[in-house]
Amino acid sequence: MGFLMLNQSTLSSVFTKVTALIIFSLALTACGGGGSKSINQPPASARFLHVKMHYGLLHNQAMIFGEVGSQPPYNSITLNLPIIHSSPKGSNTLHVSNTSQLLVKQLITYLGDDGIYYVGQIKVIHNIEDIGLYEPLKATVSIGSHAWDFYGNGSHANKFGFKAIADFSIKSLGFGSSTTGNHVLLGDSWFDEGSIHNRLIHKLPNASIINQGIGGNTTQDLLDRFDSDVTPNNPDYVWILSGTNDYWQGVSTTQYKANLDTLINKSKAIGAKVIIIDSSVGEGTLAGHIPNQQQSEEYADAVPEL
Repeated sequence: MGFLMLNQSTLSSVFTKVTALIIFSLALTACGGGGSKSINQPPASARFLHVKMHYGLLHNQAMIFGEVGSQPPYNSITLNLPIIHSSPKGSNTLHVSNTSQLLVKQLITYLGDDGIYYVGQIKVIHNIEDIGLYEPLKATVSIGSHAWDFYGNGSHANKFGFKAIADFSIKSLGFGSSTTGNHVLLGDSWFDEGSIHNRLIHKLPNASIINQGIGGNTTQDLLDRFDSDVTPNNPDYVWILSGTNDYWQGVSTTQYKANLDTLINKSKAIGAKVIIIDSSVGEGTLAGHIPNQQQSEEYADAVPEL
C-alpha cells in the first residue's frame, strides 16, 4: 500500500512540474520571448534596419567600362530614353527610343506608372528599340514615361539613380506618407549630392529630413562628426550610407564593420533607430579596379553580421 502511495506522490509531483512548464512556455510566447514586448514587435536582436542596396537594388553591378560617362573625363552624363511602347508589370521587355548607347549588364532606372523609380539590369539588347531585363518590371511602364542609365560616373549614381535608391529604401522599410519623426542622413557624397534627400522630402511629407552627407567621407569621418552633426538634431532615425570612400582608401572590412558597429551604438544611445544602406558597388569592371569590387562585396556581406 505504501508503494502505491509513493507512485501517486511521484506522479503528482511530475504533473505539477509539467503544468508549471506549460504555463511558463505560454507566458513567454505571449510576451514575445521575454520581458514585456508584444508578439508583434521585432526581436531584441534587430539592432538596425537594413536596406540591401548592394545586392538587392544594384545587383552587385558597377558602372561598366564603355557606358556613357565611364571614360575620361568621367563627366556625369545622363542618357535619357523615352518609352515608345507600353510594357505591363511582369514583362521583361522595355521599348525605348534608341538602344545604341546601351550595354548588356548595364543598370538602368525606369519610372513606373505608380510614380516609383526602379532599377533594372539589361540582359539582352534585342534591336534598336527593345531591351530585355533580368527581372520582370515591378510596375507598368507606359508610353510617355522614361528610362535612364543609372550611373552618372564610376563612383556615383546620377540623379535618377539616386531617386531610385530613395524609393527602394522607402519600400524596403515600409515607410510612407504617414511616416513621421526627425530623420538624419549621415553619409558621404551619395547623400551630399541631394537627390536622395529631396526625394525623401517628397515621399515622406510628414517627416523632417536633415541632410548631413559630406562628400569624401568614410565611416571614420562619420564617427568623428557624429556628436556635432547628428546628436543636436535629436533624431528618431539615423540613416547611414557609406562605403565608397572606404574602399577607395583601402579600409579593411574589419575596420569598416567596427565603425558601423560604433555608429549603431552611438545612435541607439541617443534613442534613435538606425537605418543602414549597405555599400555601393566598387568599380571592378571599370578601369580594372577589381580589388574595389571585392572590397565592396565584403562590406555588404558584413552588414548582416552586425
